[in-house]
Amino acid sequence: MSEIIITERTIAKPTKTKVFDWREHAISHKALMGKPFKQIDFLVNDLMCTPGLGIIAAIKKIGKSYMVLQLSGNVSSGTPFLGHTVRQGTVVYMALEDGENRVHARLKEQGLEDENLPIIYIYQFPPLNTKEGIIALKQVISEYKPILIIIDTLAKACRNVSLKENEAGAIVDIFNQLHDLAIESKLVILIVAHHGKGSSTHDAGFDIRGSSGIPGATDFNIGLYRNTDGTYELVAEGRDIPGEDLRLNFDKEITHTWSNAGDEQDLRRKEAEQKIIDAIITLGQKVDAANIAEQAGVDRSTAQYHLKRMRKDGTVTYEISNNKKILYSTSSTSSTD
Repeated sequence: MSEIIITERTIAKPTKTKVFDWREHAISHKALMGKPFKQIDFLVNDLMCTPGLGIIAAIKKIGKSYMVLQLSGNVSSGTPFLGHTVRQGTVVYMALEDGENRVHARLKEQGLEDENLPIIYIYQFPPLNTKEGIIALKQVISEYKPILIIIDTLAKACRNVSLKENEAGAIVDIFNQLHDLAIESKLVILIVAHHGKGSSTHDAGFDIRGSSGIPGATDFNIGLYRNTDGTYELVAEGRDIPGEDLRLNFDKEITHTWSNAGDEQDLRRKEAEQKIIDAIITLGQKVDAANIAEQAGVDRSTAQYHLKRMRKDGTVTYEISNNKKILYSTSSTSSTD
């Protein structure tokens, strides 16, 4: 007869759930001000903070793919992008809307023919709104160790039929995953997207097509615009960037590259002031704001706004007429360049 062994049954003790204590997340003013914090780092100075997730968006056929291809060349070579210094390193460019032939042709157009540039091009990829896609992206980061990943475009990266750009919950979940991945991997993930139809607010976040939750999930947003007067403008905004509003030029004939013409607001001011100076000269000096506005093709309040500043900096002089009107003349030191 075999021996029967009776063992004591172990009873699992219930685990205690930790109660949230807000005191762990409170800090005095003195302690906060005494804490050392690392300064914001930039991939592209004043435009793209790193690590982080960002979007560059524009309407179709404006040249945004040329812009991000130019960016990849600047970052991989360590040369300035639109006049802004960059951090040099490996770039992964996911050209999901283009094939090798088109990218190759654009690279030749932009003069990016140096075979040693550390750029990796990917043309097909699993949808990023699937587990397979995120795993594949982690593999890309592990293998190539890039400092910048460009995903061109959002629509192609999330191309399976179960996801729409305006489904707030689904798209924000993807952006949150990409943001966490960018922070953990200490790199920038830049997504190329489109502006919605009729978007003209020049608000880089608001104009992005799709869910309003998208700009809230990013660290920076960049909008590329074609103005009604034919000029191009780049607007950048984000949590940790100062905000930029740049006038751009696009060489469609020779280099197929973008260049920075200067601060948009400053250029608009200079252009308006030059119109006013030209109007005064045409009208024969000593003219009032109403006539200047009509000749310059601006409304009177705009003319008066600029004239007030031009009086202060000496660009124009003025005198009071007998009927109490302010009459303006060009200063002898003013320039019509």
